[in-house]
Amino acid sequence: MPLTGDVIAEGKRPEELASEIRVALSELVRSPEVTVMVVNPASKEYRNRVRITGQVEAPQSVAFQPGMTVLDLVLLAGGLTDFAADGRATLNRQVDGEYKTFGLDLGELISEGNMDFNHVLQPGDVISVPRKQIFRGEL
Repeated sequence: MPLTGDVIAEGKRPEELASEIRVALSELVRSPEVTVMVVNPASKEYRNRVRITGQVEAPQSVAFQPGMTVLDLVLLAGGLTDFAADGRATLNRQVDGEYKTFGLDLGELISEGNMDFNHVLQPGDVISVPRKQIFRGEL
């Protein structure tokens, strides 16, 4: 970096790196604002995560553990909100370099115990739980 010199980023979280740069710049710039964006997340830690987004109590990105299932991730996220369209949830998985989407009926899994939807997760999987929609008759 022109004002601070080289900065080692490897092994640091974006927030840590931004703080380090902010401290270095504060000697030359009054109240520096620093944002660090990861454009090529190649770390093993980043790739070996599973995520759940949308209408869950606490969206999560957690370290993958072998044997982890859809139900495990839903429970880690605190369960579904009242606005979750549980029958339209999806599992997004990278297969041969492109994302494939698989339907999940989380209502069947959670309320009825239908284990057909309790897939074993793989690193990089993302579960999306959409919001109910009035025009679909879901409210």
